[in-house]
Amino acid sequence: MNMIEMFNKGFSFQKMSEMLGKSRFIISYECKKLGLRRNNINRKLSDEILIQNKHLSSYDLAKKFNVDSSNICKRFKQLGIIRNFDEIIKKGNNKHRKYFPDISIFTNIDRIGCYYLGLFFADGSIYKRNKIPSTFSLSLHQKDQDIIYKLANDLKLPKNIIKLYEKIRKIGKYTYLSKMCRIKIEYPDLIKILCNFGMEPGNFYKRHIPKIPYPYDFIRGFLDGDGSISFKKNKNLLVINFAITYKSFGVELQKFINLGGCLTKSKSIWMLIYSSRKARELSNRIWDNPIRMLDRKYKRYLLYCQK
Repeated sequence: MNMIEMFNKGFSFQKMSEMLGKSRFIISYECKKLGLRRNNINRKLSDEILIQNKHLSSYDLAKKFNVDSSNICKRFKQLGIIRNFDEIIKKGNNKHRKYFPDISIFTNIDRIGCYYLGLFFADGSIYKRNKIPSTFSLSLHQKDQDIIYKLANDLKLPKNIIKLYEKIRKIGKYTYLSKMCRIKIEYPDLIKILCNFGMEPGNFYKRHIPKIPYPYDFIRGFLDGDGSISFKKNKNLLVINFAITYKSFGVELQKFINLGGCLTKSKSIWMLIYSSRKARELSNRIWDNPIRMLDRKYKRYLLYCQK
């Protein structure tokens, strides 16, 4: 079947591009060259039909009535119809969903949930789609991929949603190639819970510590994401360092830990530093019978305990 036959039978540009192996823009350009013009969408999809099917997504509407989806949203705006995108996205995602995460560790938040929440506050992100928070993403270096696989296991997600990739980073005049590990989850119920804990698109959620029942599990998660533990081999000196975006978060964290510490600004971020006796006491609190932790930093703590 050639392009003209497909066009006359009412195939959308997207369907034609899939069948012919060309991009949708090339299909549109070639149709214009051939003098093929789309019928007005109003002729195929009346206002009455739109109103009756306003609960469907634009994608489902286009597929059901064999029209192009690009003008459907404009038609709804012209009719003054405001749709509940939360319900549409949820229904659409659940309809085509291949997996359903088990989010019980966050609905009835326990120690494991508090740990992951701290890790999310450090290295997690929420992205918008159609101005609505829809996707959660967590990226770590591949040397720390063990905790991402633990997260997938705790949420009962398949391992094939975890992606390994390379990222070029520029710091000053130097260029680095970082090997990263990422998990992306599009699940409205999870996004809603994380937003209720204070996570929102952007870094603004890092201004305050959320109210949680197990704060030291949260602190351990945050340290695993945006912190470090180190010691000098020649000197029995332990140093714990938190990298913090906003000062208000650092002030709240320092006040909760109640061990003093040094909160100082370094370029564009704030650093909360504990050393010697204070670091030793804090580390004993953080890794007191841990259920979830980053293996690399926990082994460093155990190595220090052997001294």
